[in-house]
Amino acid sequence: MALVIEGEERIAAPLQKVWEALNDPDVLRQTIPGCQSLEKKSDTEMAATVVVKIGPIKATFNGEVTLRRRWSASPPTPPGPAGHPPL
Repeated sequence: MALVIEGEERIAAPLQKVWEALNDPDVLRQTIPGCQSLEKKSDTEMAATVVVKIGPIKATFNGEVTLRRRWSASPPTPPGPAGHPPL
């Protein structure tokens, strides 16, 4: 079973700064609820440890994070006048 996180968010920041944050394991760790660690294994893979607590039950999960949509080391050129590329 795989956990799939999908969605769209508009971030009011320069595209380069957002791109750098999306590729920074420390920044991503802070955005994942319960994430204890996020270690970069390659440009497209990270290992994660997440702690989840529901009521009196607490569980720790270890898993892999795969970045499927990757562009080059620089951000993509935004299409259209909105300037927000699909991530």
